[in-house]
Amino acid sequence: MSYESFQRAVAANQFRRICNAFEIKDMDAAFDGDVDAAFSLSCTLNNSKRGLMAVAMWRGKVPREAFRAFLSSVWNHVSAP
Repeated sequence: MSYESFQRAVAANQFRRICNAFEIKDMDAAFDGDVDAAFSLSCTLNNSKRGLMAVAMWRGKVPREAFRAFLSSVWNHVSAP
């Protein structure tokens, strides 16, 4: 296992405790670099989890394209409190 894979697994496992099964499916694919799953994940998470997920994806060194899809979707759709 590479160092990047290890970081990705640790970041995903930390977030797994607060996600439901549907979110976990998208999260695993997004952490592996699936751009469509990253976008879907941004849509399924509620606002309180989106920032935490962005940090987890950054710490997990998610492939750039997937991270970009997630972050841009969150940036465009987050609602102010």
